[in-house]
Formats: sequence, structure tokens, C-alpha cells
Amino acid sequence: MSVGFKGGAQPEASIPVELFQTRLRADHRYNQYAVTGDGQRFLMYEPVEGNEQPYYVVMNWTSLLKR
Repeated sequence: MSVGFKGGAQPEASIPVELFQTRLRADHRYNQYAVTGDGQRFLMYEPVEGNEQPYYVVMNWTSLLKR
């Protein structure tokens, strides 16, 4: 969303305007996007439908190097 803003003695904000559609989930446990310092670009995590592959975490992987 984008909101125009005029500062001063009587600050004014415009009506919010949608910038673009996303498939972000309402999950605040992790960051789903980042904004560049100038506010002109966004980097977003969006899951790819039908590509749910499991992640594997190998514990004590250094012991496998001795084989």
C-alpha cells in the first residue's frame, strides 16, 4: 500500500492505494519481504505452488567425512 503524506501544522494523509498483488501469507514469524533503502524496490519470498519438497537437516555431518 502507498499513502501520500503532507507534513506541517496540519498533517494530511491520502487514501491508501494498493501497489501490487502478492501471495504473502499472514505469518509474522519470519520476514517475507525486504525493501531497498530508497524504497523503490521490494524483494519478496513467494512459495511456488506444487513445488513443496522436503528440507533435510543433517546433524553431525562432519562425522560422515571420516568414511
